[in-house]
Amino acid sequence: MISAMSADRVIGSGEGMPWDVPEEYQHFLDTTRDATLILGRRSYEIFGPTLTSARCFVITRQPDQLTPSRTTADDIAVASLQEAIERARAFDRHIYVAGGGQIYRQAISAADGMLLSVIPGDWTGETYFPPIVAEDWRVLLNEDRGSYQLTQYERRR
Repeated sequence: MISAMSADRVIGSGEGMPWDVPEEYQHFLDTTRDATLILGRRSYEIFGPTLTSARCFVITRQPDQLTPSRTTADDIAVASLQEAIERARAFDRHIYVAGGGQIYRQAISAADGMLLSVIPGDWTGETYFPPIVAEDWRVLLNEDRGSYQLTQYERRR
């Protein structure tokens, strides 16, 4: 999983994120370049045109009504997280779950790792990253990048 959030786990407000931190978004684009992304329809509609991933699996209740937001034929509408994971595995690329809130809530129990950027400041929004149970995760990296704090987690076995 990959996400940017506030210290109190806000990830979205209205039609996007409540902050504008270009270097963090560039980190997201660089990290997911040529990977496979799984994300919900609203996240895809908001971020789709700028994504650098090789392929997106877009979870939507109405797969036949998905309008591609990128100029690539490699974006695929699916009906569930499980279907997205199963189909994504066939492409032999790193898979990132990239939001939104409902998709993160469904995926966190199955995730092997998380790459989370925390944006400092007081941010308000209506979409949140799910709670992180510290005992379930080991911190592999915790790095101050100036405008954000990057933490990489690995699930404890």
